[in-house]
Amino acid sequence: MLDIFRAKLAKEAAAQPALARRVEIIHGNMADFDIGRKFALITAPFRAFQAITEEADAEGTLSCVHSHLADGGIFIVNVFYPNADPLTHSWRREEEFIGEITDEETGIRIARYECREKIDPASQIIYPYMAYHVTYPDGRTERLVEHIQMKYYYRHQLRALVEKDGFEITDEFSWYDKASRVCGLSGTQPKHEDVRDANHPTSRITGREIILVCRRKD
Repeated sequence: MLDIFRAKLAKEAAAQPALARRVEIIHGNMADFDIGRKFALITAPFRAFQAITEEADAEGTLSCVHSHLADGGIFIVNVFYPNADPLTHSWRREEEFIGEITDEETGIRIARYECREKIDPASQIIYPYMAYHVTYPDGRTERLVEHIQMKYYYRHQLRALVEKDGFEITDEFSWYDKASRVCGLSGTQPKHEDVRDANHPTSRITGREIILVCRRKD
């Protein structure tokens, strides 16, 4: 993945040389790192934080973020909102077709499938896999499978975790365009039943995502 990132960066840098100087790629352990710099903004977007399945590693990650955040800096963490409380084995689902795309440059066609293979409700870890059926222009086919394990959080759990590890939550949203504000700087705390997302009518009443905007508490 990082090799692909480097290749794309090199391609962009040919047209925009200043871009390459702004990007530094570091391969390391997000639960234990020290790069000797502080940042005004640190993000753990989409499912990055949920790839950490051990509590000690989650706390280690938050500790590292805390120590690398500049004064007044912002930390944003995002996880999905479980579609049931609690999630049970009924979450499991057989492999199903998700969608298909064709790469215009190569002519390679990729059909994507998803399977909710296993869940551990006690540890709050899900084990889905993604399957990719690849068809090449010469007719060759192959199947690639990506097994995933993700920790899931309910809103009160994630809030308690980041607050315990030295952060103050300043804002919270349930979608990336901020359409569903859950609580904000004004201190208002609407009931979950009242939180709706007009721009995303298929989202859950409380939104499909949990997005916390935090500042470091010293």
